[in-house]
Amino acid sequence: MPLSKDEKEDIKSLLVKTRKSALNFGLSLASKPEDTVLLIHKMKKPEILQREAKKAAGSPKIACGLIESKGKLITLTCVEVPPAGTAKKLRAFLQKEVGVASKIQLIGPGGFAEQDGEDDGDEQGEEVTQAGDEAKANPLVAKVEELLTKLKPRIRAAAEQNAKAGPVIAKLLAAMREAGAAGEAGDVKKRMGQLTEVLARTAGTTGGAVSLVKLGKARLEWPQVRDQAMVDLGRLKDQIREDYEDDPDAAGEVTSALGMLDKSLAAFQIKLHERLDEVLNAEADARTAKVGEARKIINAFNKHIDSDPVLGALDSNEILPDLQITAPLRQKLSEISAALGG
Repeated sequence: MPLSKDEKEDIKSLLVKTRKSALNFGLSLASKPEDTVLLIHKMKKPEILQREAKKAAGSPKIACGLIESKGKLITLTCVEVPPAGTAKKLRAFLQKEVGVASKIQLIGPGGFAEQDGEDDGDEQGEEVTQAGDEAKANPLVAKVEELLTKLKPRIRAAAEQNAKAGPVIAKLLAAMREAGAAGEAGDVKKRMGQLTEVLARTAGTTGGAVSLVKLGKARLEWPQVRDQAMVDLGRLKDQIREDYEDDPDAAGEVTSALGMLDKSLAAFQIKLHERLDEVLNAEADARTAKVGEARKIINAFNKHIDSDPVLGALDSNEILPDLQITAPLRQKLSEISAALGG
């Protein structure tokens, strides 16, 4: 329903505050601008704001994270990949319902996602439109995004569990990307050190806050995600055999490649769900130790994915470009890690 005068002024006031520091936001996009709900708050966690926005708007198209602005440019750094068209719909909502003319830039877990807004000569806006090209042309930009992707689970857990850490992390992410675009490798390294320090400090203050509800849901979903990875691996093997069926000379190489796949994916057989059952069933005073055991498995698995060259080349490979094996596993492990308390 249309916003009241007070609600419009409240959103305008909060947007002004985002010029000084990033705030948390939750968003639910409806088909009509007047039904969209945008909630902004300094202390409430992004996920709570998202849940409240979804309840108010009744739309499953949701996003949450940090919001900051500079001039007409409003940047939303999202915890998850935002729904397609979010920038356009949010801009329409702000213009028609709030009376704020803006440019919207969305940054997802992997970097620049999308933007919407007319080009009025704003230099910052022009830089945004070139973000995708810069990532391809500048190796340091790509390296920054690669590093941030690996840190995504820790970044998300920190933002979820410590609202005060969110704006600090957002500024460091922006500083890293800016340094990468400028080719300042030393500054990137410095900012990365500051970011990891903040994440480590945040983890130290938020550990042990286990969400049994979220953990129970993730525990049920993990075997399905893991088993799907094995099914997709089988699909890749079949395609490799088919592609080289008429090339006997390559048989040895194919056998070797398949053997490397089997070896690399042996870790996929881990029974993490059994450790999660122990966490869920443990008495409160014994749960911390069980959480530690589950976390060791998650950390080891993530490290294995990060270091194994075969696993690193599985997703979107040349043989089956649509294949996604490690990405869904990382996503579910991230959810489990957050449910365990970051």
